Amino acid sequence: MIAKDKWLNEIQNSLNGIQSVEVNPYLYSKILNRIGRKQEIVVPIKWAFLSASAFLLLFILNIFIFKSVNNSPSKEDLKALSTTFKLFNENNVNYN
Repeated sequence: MIAKDKWLNEIQNSLNGIQSVEVNPYLYSKILNRIGRKQEIVVPIKWAFLSASAFLLLFILNIFIFKSVNNSPSKEDLKALSTTFKLFNENNVNYN
């Protein structure tokens, strides 16, 4: 317990040499001035048109890919999956 008290005293004594910091007297007014200023963000029409075109191109490409890909799994894949996870149709209802 003595070592812990000694350690705590060393830490507390290390704070004795700390001095307060001198602050620029105009810092508060500078911060308030920057907060008060409203900057209008203007996007050039070229960038707006470019981003809209890129979005539209990606959207059309996405639709094209979804239509061209066959997402339905085959019966063999479903059987393999059901045997892997031991999923069996016990109520004799055919869901295929």
